Amino acid sequence: MPLEQDQPDASNAASQFSSARIDADLPVNAPEQDEFQYNAFAKTLAKATVTTPSPKGVVMSLHGPWGSGKSSLLNLVKHHLNTIPEDQGRPLVIEFNPWWFNGREQLAGQLLTQFHKALFNESELLRAAGDLLAQYAGTISKAVTISSGIPALDWVAKPFLKLLGRKPVDVPKMKEKLSDALGKAGKRILIIIDDIDRLTPPEMMEVFKVVKALGDFPNVLYLLSFDRDVVAEAIGKQINANGATYLEKIIQASFSLPVVSQAQLDQKLLTEIGILLSELPTSANETHYFHSAYLDGLQQYIEKPRDVVRIRNVLSVTYPPVAGEVNWADFIALEFMRVFEPLVYETIRDQAHMFMGEASFSGRTEARRTFHEGWLENVPVEKRNGIRELVCRLFPRVKVALKNHLDQYSGNQLYQQMRVCCPDFRSIYFSFGVPDIVLGRAEGDRFIEKAADPEAFASDWNEARNIIRPDGHSKARDILDHFSRLPGSAEPAVAKRILKALLAVPGDLLIDEDQREYANSWAINFALLNLLRQIPDDERIETLRDALSSANAISACIFLVHSLIKQNDNPEPEQLNGVDDVVLEEFKALMVLRVKRLELETLLAYQSQAFMLGTFAKWASVDEARARYLPVLADDHLLAAFMEKLASKGSMWASNDRVGQMSVHINQNAFDPIASPAEIRPRIQALLAGVKHSAFQRAVAKEYLRVTENPSSDETQTHQDLQATE
Repeated sequence: MPLEQDQPDASNAASQFSSARIDADLPVNAPEQDEFQYNAFAKTLAKATVTTPSPKGVVMSLHGPWGSGKSSLLNLVKHHLNTIPEDQGRPLVIEFNPWWFNGREQLAGQLLTQFHKALFNESELLRAAGDLLAQYAGTISKAVTISSGIPALDWVAKPFLKLLGRKPVDVPKMKEKLSDALGKAGKRILIIIDDIDRLTPPEMMEVFKVVKALGDFPNVLYLLSFDRDVVAEAIGKQINANGATYLEKIIQASFSLPVVSQAQLDQKLLTEIGILLSELPTSANETHYFHSAYLDGLQQYIEKPRDVVRIRNVLSVTYPPVAGEVNWADFIALEFMRVFEPLVYETIRDQAHMFMGEASFSGRTEARRTFHEGWLENVPVEKRNGIRELVCRLFPRVKVALKNHLDQYSGNQLYQQMRVCCPDFRSIYFSFGVPDIVLGRAEGDRFIEKAADPEAFASDWNEARNIIRPDGHSKARDILDHFSRLPGSAEPAVAKRILKALLAVPGDLLIDEDQREYANSWAINFALLNLLRQIPDDERIETLRDALSSANAISACIFLVHSLIKQNDNPEPEQLNGVDDVVLEEFKALMVLRVKRLELETLLAYQSQAFMLGTFAKWASVDEARARYLPVLADDHLLAAFMEKLASKGSMWASNDRVGQMSVHINQNAFDPIASPAEIRPRIQALLAGVKHSAFQRAVAKEYLRVTENPSSDETQTHQDLQATE
């Protein structure tokens, strides 16, 4: 069935779901609930129960594996029997489930007790039979328990009973009296015994001995339900003989459960998934992707109705908390593996680096192939190829290793589709929810909505900048990454709002600890350029002009204009249409004006002071830059703070180090064009001798003095006094 739905709002999809529920694996009770066409067979079986001529202990059996629907079919048989009028031969139905009891004597005694209770509420003749049954129930149940069920062994056991002073029970005489009473009553009785295959082998034997001992009563029929293979094997081991042959001696008519086609099971599963996804938007591409994954390796685990119930119940609990935060098709596939192939699931979870990430032919391809072939060996042979195909579809990196085939998916595409192979979503897929330390898709989209109100956006951004993740980076970086990955199909109006809101945030957008393999300024610029690309050519310049004019993130603005200039200077520019040299000159002048108007302390609060100072000197003039920054040299606190922003942190390792030590870098010309090193050195020396500053500030000062003392080695590093900054 198609899974495409109408398009509801998915911005907070998880909260749209009602409380997670687990439906009990209950059998159907009426024909309208029958989804696997059992009803016709149940109706035929019910009719045979009524029309079989002169039944005398007829034993029928219904066979099928666990979870195939035996109990459902028995319920349908009872339903059709109940529709027969009393005066047209409706039988008395007695249900007995041996799984509710334990112990050999208890099973035999409880069956007879159930028999007696059912007769008590019937006609006078049946009540008389019930009284007789009650009178001898204890004796009969003990006799059955003592009996081995094998005539030769029973003949040997009798002399031993005599030696023990116990008189053998005259079971035939007791049965004769009961038979006479039941025959005179003229009422058919159907005894249904379900779940025999759930018993222990001795208890299974006990049930069949009871049926055999009481099996030739007139007007009494038995309908037994069990997995024939399981029971035959268990009984065979119990009696050290052929279990199937033993069953044939007791059962006169055997029936197998009607075959449920794979198509029926598939339809049932897809219907259940459709219900689960009914409150989320789904596309034709997603549905096609899931159907392919299902045929790859999921279908092989849906072999009987109970398999559908099992996976539905799991998904009804695990999916709602992550709805809208994961790719639903990938999540369902992963849950299939968790339920049916837990070792595969654990391998993916624990060795995620071997599965997740963009695929390429570079790296240790042969080692990866060996790894993946290794865990596949632990999958049952009959399931192995399906799992192989499924995992290759879910994880392009595995497909390269096992099939030498590269799917052309970019990291952004995997992120936008929330695929399980995207490392950003690992914790969500394997935590059954969105951890507090992870930015969920819904929360990221809420920030997009907040961009309509720049003031509220700035407030929330500042709060996010102060929320620090376990590895030290801020939540703001996660939000920026989300903006960087907006698809090319994003609405231009959305991109405009985000661009203006981001640039309206006062100060730096990120903290020092947000830097990764590239500087914060590059990460911010990447996001801003991505937003600009979503804006139509004829609207881009005016949008950018408006954003720069009202901006508070001055450092980000300067870097953005600088990068646009670099793009135009490129011999093969990847420039944005409409952003020409004339426009860029206008933007440069606007940025110079914005820097001039900033309070000095506000200006010095930005991280990238070396870049801002150098760019300002280039776009305005050296004299203007010197005049703007010269007051810094007169104030120890301002100088220490400014010098700290001119430096950068790094790491250094000795040959045997396992952990790097923090180091500091500062260029010997860092204060150009404010003053030369010869002018600055005495001021820095006085600074070190004066008021107390942070360990990092003192380390920067010492490093500056060192590199300016020997100007040819401005790349030298130091880590002196840096341990105290941690």
